[in-house]
Amino acid sequence: MSIAEKFRWEEIDDEQFEELVFTVLKSANPQQIKWRKGPGDKGRDIQAQFRRQGALGDEVNETYFVEVKHYQGGVSPSAFEGSLAWASAEQPQVLLIVVSSHLTTPCRDWLDIWQRNHPKIRVPSPWERKEIENEILKSSVARELAISFGLLPPFIQDLLPPNPETFRTSQDETRLAMEYRYWITEEEVEKIGYVVELLGRLERIIVAECGSHKYFEDVCLAVPNWSTFLILLKSQLQLQIAIRDYLFALNSDVHADKMNSFVEKIKECVELVRQAGDAAYHID
Repeated sequence: MSIAEKFRWEEIDDEQFEELVFTVLKSANPQQIKWRKGPGDKGRDIQAQFRRQGALGDEVNETYFVEVKHYQGGVSPSAFEGSLAWASAEQPQVLLIVVSSHLTTPCRDWLDIWQRNHPKIRVPSPWERKEIENEILKSSVARELAISFGLLPPFIQDLLPPNPETFRTSQDETRLAMEYRYWITEEEVEKIGYVVELLGRLERIIVAECGSHKYFEDVCLAVPNWSTFLILLKSQLQLQIAIRDYLFALNSDVHADKMNSFVEKIKECVELVRQAGDAAYHID
């Protein structure tokens, strides 16, 4: 299970999704930003102005029209008729589409055609579910808001670095990709122990209930081996998580005492791997 699977999109409504997108964009330090709540938004839910460096090194201000759609299924072209009409009329520099699900193929084709017919307006790749989830996870403020809405579970805060949006790297340190969606959590690793317990109960039931278990010899031989393998896998995953946390701390502004605690955690996990490895030595 990935972090992406922990997003409960059915728990929030349209206004909460707009607020999350507004919070994500505000975290990017725009020059100006306005959430145009309610009817009469003139084809954009959020309007923002960002400053970027131009091709000649000059500072350029860009006006963003941001259209936000909270859907559970695919989004059709009709959802953006109003936003595209207003963008044509008012000519912002950028039109950003953000959806909580995904765009249908006809919708993608329609946006591509519209972009070709309006070359002065830049239409970046839409933020679909994967992109908006990553943006929420990278912003501590947006992450806390998502937790308050019930979109994310509270323990997500223990998995990610405190301020990933200010995560720093250098050429001398190990660079870590900011792709959280596929990180395994300690809670998920602990579930491996439940599988080991289940295998043990299965073996005991076979021996106790089946009397002569000649038809289950392979199962009874395999259960201890698989249990040992899973225990080794669990300890190895715990070690990987500990190393990941240490590397994040190494590339962030973490006090030396805290760094020592990460080192001690790695040592503990190494010992667990050693013990599990010794037990696994006799796996058939």
